Amino acid sequence: TTVMIAVSSGCSADFYARRLVKHNTSKGKTALWWLGSADKLIAKGKISSQHRIPTSDGTKLDVWVIKARAGDTESQPEPRRTVMILHGILDSKARFFGMAQEMADLGYDVVMLDHRAHGRSEGVYTTFGAKEKFDARDVIDSLLDSGEIAEPIYVFGQSMGAAIAVQYAAVDPRCKAVMAVAPDTDMRSAARTFVPFMNAEKFEEIIVRGGELGDFNPDDASAIIAAGQLKVPLLVIHGRIDAIVPHSQGSAVYQAANVDKKLVTFPLLGHVSLVFGRQKWFAKHADKHFRNADTQ
Repeated sequence: TTVMIAVSSGCSADFYARRLVKHNTSKGKTALWWLGSADKLIAKGKISSQHRIPTSDGTKLDVWVIKARAGDTESQPEPRRTVMILHGILDSKARFFGMAQEMADLGYDVVMLDHRAHGRSEGVYTTFGAKEKFDARDVIDSLLDSGEIAEPIYVFGQSMGAAIAVQYAAVDPRCKAVMAVAPDTDMRSAARTFVPFMNAEKFEEIIVRGGELGDFNPDDASAIIAAGQLKVPLLVIHGRIDAIVPHSQGSAVYQAANVDKKLVTFPLLGHVSLVFGRQKWFAKHADKHFRNADTQ
């Protein structure tokens, strides 16, 4: 809304560009506040540990790990496996807290992180996957090195987190499957939501400037390019009437992949309604998708 007002008032390219890469993430932070501190969640057995993990550029990310709660019987131990859950823009790791609990009960170690400039992580600018895909890899590196988690790694993401999940899976060979819920195709498609009526020349100017502010190349934030580089199974879930990230974008990511893949469309659901009340469903289908990947 702020950007729409700015368009009519003739503000500078820097004004628009900052709105594309610097966001009000209070919604996600509030959700974390309602859940409580990491210490309280550990005491309640809801999470196993909390970490402050530095990325390659020194940005510290806030990370929770939930250890698997099933499959540890002496007679037939379940092989260790890890799922990383990535939230969308403006959100935090609190968004899929319920799903994380379900995945732990299904026998997965679960990694939940706040993206840079979100939740309790450091950072100022969002880069739509250009840096976040490597942030995710840095987190996995650190937790594997410490023995906190074990391979194989799987990844789940929603909205911007889904686009990051696809990009991450393309750069980390330890990742064996990806589930993407309502992914956008690239930064430009995601940014268009904020400035739908801006002419193409001005729009490209602010995209470039946004990259300069955030110190990244906008062309490096592309789920559709990453999808074409995947070597692992892909499951895309999208609502047909999604007005925030149109179904056509999830379909394009699906079409770009040259791997074993599946597209599931919910005809009467949008961006928010697709997620509401479906965390157990997501966990069930993620588990099925990841286990199927193991047999390929």
